Amino acid sequence: MAASSTWPCTGPRNWPHRPRKDLAAKFAPLAKQLTDNEAKIIEELAAVQGKPADIGGYYLPDTSKLKAVMCPSQTFNAVLSSLA
Repeated sequence: MAASSTWPCTGPRNWPHRPRKDLAAKFAPLAKQLTDNEAKIIEELAAVQGKPADIGGYYLPDTSKLKAVMCPSQTFNAVLSSLA
């Protein structure tokens, strides 16, 4: 079906995913923190790769153990927490 002039998403002004300058300003501090801490974050993530992890069960894992395994970089977690 070809797009017609009555189609609600024709033309750039109706596209919901156009760049927004306010979002760029909001996320600039996050980008700077991530860039400044990149080496440390990569080091923390690499330290846990390839090792078995105890998550307290397969079907019903312990959520605190699971979070520790799934979010191993304290630096990355702190940077993300600062966004909220």
